[in-house]
Amino acid sequence: METGYESQLDHLDREIATMVKETQTALAAARKAQRSSASGNQGELIAAITAVHERLTDLQRMTSELLKSADYDLSSWMESGGYQRELMELAAAAHLPMVESDSRLLCYPSVLQILPGDLAITIDRKRVREVRPSRVVAQLRANSQRRSRFRPEPFLEALASVYDLWIAHRGGRPGSHVKLIHLYSILTLLNGSRAYSKQEFARDVYLLDQSGCIETKDGRILRFAASASTRSGGLLETVAKGGQVKIYSTIAFEDAND
Repeated sequence: METGYESQLDHLDREIATMVKETQTALAAARKAQRSSASGNQGELIAAITAVHERLTDLQRMTSELLKSADYDLSSWMESGGYQRELMELAAAAHLPMVESDSRLLCYPSVLQILPGDLAITIDRKRVREVRPSRVVAQLRANSQRRSRFRPEPFLEALASVYDLWIAHRGGRPGSHVKLIHLYSILTLLNGSRAYSKQEFARDVYLLDQSGCIETKDGRILRFAASASTRSGGLLETVAKGGQVKIYSTIAFEDAND
């Protein structure tokens, strides 16, 4: 399939505009027929009804063609990766940073997933069926400009809790660095759901990092690894507000006096 969904909808926009104009013309003729019938002007009545008939004939032909055009194989286009390419190209044209990560698209602060079987997408786990690429990119831009509702304190405490569980389970030394991907596994296991994606977790880690909130209620300090080598496994990546890819590997919770 060579024609993208956006261009197909552009074509439909023009055809539907013509259909609306024809419908308005038919309606005007029908109202004229109504007035002619009320006044008894037979010649005008027959002419008006004839005009309605002609417009409706044109509309029947037009709508038959429109139905064919509207029956676009969106599922296959999504499955093939064409829809994702459209989104990324439109985002780039709008100077909106977007990267692909494990079948999801990251566009600060949003995480998007394409669902070909449902002819839908999710943006931050919210199902969206209005999937015109230009509309989606506009929504992502609006999200990037909206004030964040992320609350760093509860997330910090949740991280500290799962960190303690990991240290206790593994017999590790308190204050040692632990891979974030392990903490993510515990967090989703405790919640009993994988609905919270790894990409959303990475985004929240970034938001926590940017917030400057590093001290837990019990007085420990959150430390991020000084660097994250791409040669090591279990890395988390997200898109920063400025568009650059941000990588995280491990964290530790240390006593403030250490």
